[in-house]
Amino acid sequence: RKDFVRPALESLRGAPLFHGVAQRPGKPLAFWKDIVALPGNPNSTLTTFRRYVVPLLRRMTGAPDEAGITLPLAEPICQHPFLTQFLPAKINPDGKAVSLSPQNSGDFVTPLEGTGYLEIPPGNDSSISSHFF
Repeated sequence: RKDFVRPALESLRGAPLFHGVAQRPGKPLAFWKDIVALPGNPNSTLTTFRRYVVPLLRRMTGAPDEAGITLPLAEPICQHPFLTQFLPAKINPDGKAVSLSPQNSGDFVTPLEGTGYLEIPPGNDSSISSHFF
């Protein structure tokens, strides 16, 4: 797989301010002064847009930040050792977050079943709570 967007933008705008974030999905996110380059897979695009672009636009327009909520997990989730994970999820009747793990970053059906995303930090802490947005 070849990414043609980054070289094209570099030829027009120079090097990005950053390229790549330590998360899954959405690792190839890139940012120039006036351009945000989102990953191409549907779940990666949705996740990075919601996590990075929406807060950026809110700050640029003077709107207040949206607060996510911290919820206990209904079931343990295997944490990635060094990447933050964003998983489609819903809240069960007990008020706990339930992961709806997509099959891959191109899975655009599973996120439709949820009401938000879990932000799972890297590591191996079995007692983690999830940030739901």
